[in-house]
Amino acid sequence: MRSPNLSGTRLALSANPVHQIPRHISELVPRKVAKGQFVSMGAISWVYRITPSIVLKYARDTDAADLEREHAIYDMFELHPPCPFVMQSFYRTPAANFLPSMLTSMDTRLRSNQRLEKRKVLEVLRVEERRLVERWAAELSAAVAWLESLGLVHADLRPPPNILFDDRDHLKLTDFDCVGCIGDLADGNAPPWARLFRDPLTGRGHFGVYGPTTEQFAIGSLLYCVAPGE
Repeated sequence: MRSPNLSGTRLALSANPVHQIPRHISELVPRKVAKGQFVSMGAISWVYRITPSIVLKYARDTDAADLEREHAIYDMFELHPPCPFVMQSFYRTPAANFLPSMLTSMDTRLRSNQRLEKRKVLEVLRVEERRLVERWAAELSAAVAWLESLGLVHADLRPPPNILFDDRDHLKLTDFDCVGCIGDLADGNAPPWARLFRDPLTGRGHFGVYGPTTEQFAIGSLLYCVAPGE
């Protein structure tokens, strides 16, 4: 199987959920799309809820190839039996991707359990049940293992915006525009989602190569945040 073209830019969705569409965006997307409920804005796309069960990820630049990277990953997914904890696409066009609508994200869930001031956590108001956190850990690990069975790593495991929950609190891993191949040099991520290896002689650092080690570190960081609610 030929590896997909994984060159492209990272998707960086806003950490805070957006419920009202900014005026300038409504002027840049087709009117039929803009009639949907605006959900979020990323570096390469906007997300709209067009029905209670479907969201549309629409390219910010319809002439760019940014979404092609993610589309190639979904094309690969369809060649294999699906993983229940990995997002699957309904339908894709060069500028759009139709996906199942989820109830919430891990980031939103965490923030709803906190008292915040200027994005700083002042107090944890409640923590998730241990049995639920353990189930999420198993579901996320299964999603990552499924990707690894295809020779891939997600490479961007972090709460905003890549981990979602359905209406039964089951986890769904999404946003695959940063996916890398096992064995490739790792691009890394902001702390604490990636481990930086420093050379003791030069002081320079690197993130190693993509593989189970890079993903396990990110999973551990996620659980470290979720379990205590921070």
